[in-house]
Amino acid sequence: MKHILSGIVICIAAAGCGDGPAPPPAYAPAVRDAPEDLLTMSGIDLYLHDMRPTAGVARKPTFWLHTEKFSVLDENIWAFEDARAIIYGEGEEDRQDIILEAREGRFEEGKSAYLKGGVKALMGSLQIELADIEWQNPDAETPGEARSDNPVKVLDSHVQLEAASLRIYPQRKEFALTGVVGTIQFGRNES
Repeated sequence: MKHILSGIVICIAAAGCGDGPAPPPAYAPAVRDAPEDLLTMSGIDLYLHDMRPTAGVARKPTFWLHTEKFSVLDENIWAFEDARAIIYGEGEEDRQDIILEAREGRFEEGKSAYLKGGVKALMGSLQIELADIEWQNPDAETPGEARSDNPVKVLDSHVQLEAASLRIYPQRKEFALTGVVGTIQFGRNES
């Protein structure tokens, strides 16, 4: 019986030596050689929608972010790099969207987005330079708000302001600055 089993094993091994698949390359990377963050991906659009009751009307997005490089930190939290985003204004005719660019940040589904690193925001003709900005999505109790408690520069052809902090309220079409210094030129400069 022992000799029969040995013969079968030798026959199977010999059959496997024929014209089968090529052997693996001399070096196949092991799992330990793989990047540490296996969930890094590219190309995604992330949205936050208005969480206030809508009485059957479809919920509109309040915030959109596009990035080519991101990773999943938790079930509902993403980290990203080199992003472009929009905080959508309210209304149809006189809506003022805020366009943002940042080197990195974090996005939490249904709640907020935090952008940092060379943040630039465009509000119409105003350009705002920030270290960071956070968008808090509106919910049943609070309206949406963008905020930064770090130094801010507001620039336009007639405006040059520096401030200690910034709050933007898209629903009211307002923004507020604290600790402001700078100049605002009224009228036209006719030289």
